[in-house]
Amino acid sequence: MSDPPLPGLDGVRRPDLALCSAALRTRQTADRVIEAMGGRIPLDSYAALYDADLDVVLRYLREIDEGVKSALLVAHNPTVFATALDLVDRDDDDRDVAALEAHGFPTCALAVLSIDLGAWEDVARGRGTLLGVFRPPY
Repeated sequence: MSDPPLPGLDGVRRPDLALCSAALRTRQTADRVIEAMGGRIPLDSYAALYDADLDVVLRYLREIDEGVKSALLVAHNPTVFATALDLVDRDDDDRDVAALEAHGFPTCALAVLSIDLGAWEDVARGRGTLLGVFRPPY
């Protein structure tokens, strides 16, 4: 039996793994998100994600086990916003970049990307497609 679709994200696969900063508030956020998604998502916590640059985030993404088909990253801004901007495809009209910038990226925002990969080790800048941006209602 497959998992039901995530609210507001029809067709988006439920994450198989969450990567999270080890900071208390970020762990609390990840726990709430995981609970809202049904509570069966393993979480790996890393202190290095607290003030990470893109290269650190990419290193952790590239180390994900091949059996994992979808992952959730819970970290801090400006890191998460910069990561989303760097991962989206810079097509001719930069529509994904424009959409991210138009929505803004406050605390607790969520960017959903699809990245067509053969393996996690292939994660690179410009490989993603933005599927949606979700902002908290405040």
